[in-house]
Amino acid sequence: MIKLYIAYDSEDVPLGKFFAECASAVKKGISSIQDNFSIEEITPASDSTKVAFFTNTIKHETYLPFILLAFMHGNENNFILDQCNFISTKNDNTSLQKTYIYTNACSSANELGPALIQTGAYTFIGPTRDVPMLHKHYDFFSNCHTYPLLQFLLGVESSFNSFRNRRAYHLDQVNKLRIVDRFAAGILRDQLEIFVCLGESKLIADFQVND
Repeated sequence: MIKLYIAYDSEDVPLGKFFAECASAVKKGISSIQDNFSIEEITPASDSTKVAFFTNTIKHETYLPFILLAFMHGNENNFILDQCNFISTKNDNTSLQKTYIYTNACSSANELGPALIQTGAYTFIGPTRDVPMLHKHYDFFSNCHTYPLLQFLLGVESSFNSFRNRRAYHLDQVNKLRIVDRFAAGILRDQLEIFVCLGESKLIADFQVND
């Protein structure tokens, strides 16, 4: 059984609903194999939002390696949950070794992502700059943000292949959204180019390296 942490800032104004929808899409997407995972949700209501509590919990887990999903705001050096630095380059992140990390936290792949890979994380997928968003059509945006992640969790593709092969799906969502909102479709299209995949490219969901 693989430990799966789903961290999302459901109380954020104005994007809390979007972050929660991303988390919900993941849980729905893996419902057929949910017995493969031990799922823990981390929200502003959780004690786990305190970095010390979260990292201390991980150190005492017997599930390593694990998966961390972070649907929240961020910047080059931090994941920000409930207006606090949830994970930061300034912290001791050794407890985040042997992890697959997927996030839509703005710009976090610039400094935080490489720092976590250097610390020992297997894979980090996230954006290299601010993620443009609208406060509507959350279903299209959350579909695109979670599609490659679900392909990985369901064992369909390796970490990098799931990321690379998201392109056709993403563009299909753009085309469908363009029918109802051309401006929003342009924003969604822009998001395709700002995510990167760092670290181990052949990792599969049971944390083996697929040759």
